[in-house]
Amino acid sequence: MPFITTSLRTERDATGWTLLNDVIYKASDGTVIVIPTGSRTDLASIPRHLRPWFSNMDYRIAVSAVLHDHLYNGDRRKHADKLFLEALRSQGVGRIKSKLMYLGVRAGGVKPFNKNK
Repeated sequence: MPFITTSLRTERDATGWTLLNDVIYKASDGTVIVIPTGSRTDLASIPRHLRPWFSNMDYRIAVSAVLHDHLYNGDRRKHADKLFLEALRSQGVGRIKSKLMYLGVRAGGVKPFNKNK
């Protein structure tokens, strides 16, 4: 199921981005997730050497990263990572690219997740 929100408006400052509109996602299990205006995100924390292949300025990746960042404020990391993969695929990100991004958050997400707990 896709994002219900069709635009992503953000404002950048020295430490990241602030949402200027709600972002709403309907997961495949029917759960509706609302990321409210004012939420903070770092979009996709993509290592510099991988940015030529994975751009956090690509709307499909950015909006999925906003969902992922929001879910990392919860207590179920694996669920957040799986929904990130689902969101990427629902946005039309290719199977290989989305799987690599999923594996990236599985491998590199422990520290950020624990920081948010």
